[in-house]
Amino acid sequence: MKLINNDYRVLDTYVKSKKEEAYLVEKVNQPGRVYFLKIIEPHKSNRCIQDFIENFQEYENIRHRYLLNSYEFGLIKNLNLKPISGRLYYVLSEYTDNHTLEALKGELSARDMAIVLAKIMEVLDYLHFRGFTYRALSPEKIYISADGDIRLLNISTLIEHLYENERINSIQEFIAPEIFCRDVIIDRKADYYSLGVLIKKYLYPLIVGDKTALPVIDSIVEEFIKKEPGSRNMLLIEARKKIEELFDFSIGTDYLKERDFLNLGSIKAIGHESQLLELEQLEDFIDSNSSLYNIALIEGNIGSGKTYLLRAFLRKAALRGGFTAEVSIAGGKP
Repeated sequence: MKLINNDYRVLDTYVKSKKEEAYLVEKVNQPGRVYFLKIIEPHKSNRCIQDFIENFQEYENIRHRYLLNSYEFGLIKNLNLKPISGRLYYVLSEYTDNHTLEALKGELSARDMAIVLAKIMEVLDYLHFRGFTYRALSPEKIYISADGDIRLLNISTLIEHLYENERINSIQEFIAPEIFCRDVIIDRKADYYSLGVLIKKYLYPLIVGDKTALPVIDSIVEEFIKKEPGSRNMLLIEARKKIEELFDFSIGTDYLKERDFLNLGSIKAIGHESQLLELEQLEDFIDSNSSLYNIALIEGNIGSGKTYLLRAFLRKAALRGGFTAEVSIAGGKP
């Protein structure tokens, strides 16, 4: 394979097996920067695809200096300039060739490890501020550069992993107990647990015998790995402060710059959920030839969100493989 959607030139095969297929690519019109492109087949990952159709815009708009970015989700329409039949999806995300924390185990000093943990706490705290719980923090999802900078695995790839039982089972020791329980609301406390296990496995061995550091770190771990989520009461910012003071460093966070913004790109059709559902149901009826109706008329005052609703519907319909077209008629009333 050399060309995907006439937009992406394949540079190398990252993985190709019966289970998954992914490539390193560059944009045809902007060569030089390497991206990670994963191909998703509906019969293998339908739940993940439905998740992306509903939520990818939100995932895409969660950006942080310590998080790899998610860029695009869409249909593959042609390969090597030839149209394809059937539905095939792709996800484009930021690529890094840095080593994972697991690969660097034993090579970091206690202070270096503490700095890594403080940076993880910063990005997790930001994700929680955005209403997102990472759920599956593990050493394989933490990338560390030669100068000690870190990046967490991007959200789109993380979401894929959350739908794959084999991947979750392989890191079960880092997963909060409530993740495996049904009818339990999962919140940021699940990430506290994962972080506690991470500290215990990767920082503990480096401070054995340190009578000053051990009690401080022990108090953090004890709080974070409690079985009941409601009992994990220490805040990330509090734990981070203790670690920074203990190892005498500060990574510095500009909370105003990081959080003082209005992210319009991730706003859903709030207030129009029922109308959007009706349009999607009409689409299903038309596809199955079981409806007497094949048109919907949407009325509303100027500024009531009609255009946003229609575009949200068209975007989802296109991702489901439907033919869509947008026609604007200027001039007000006909």
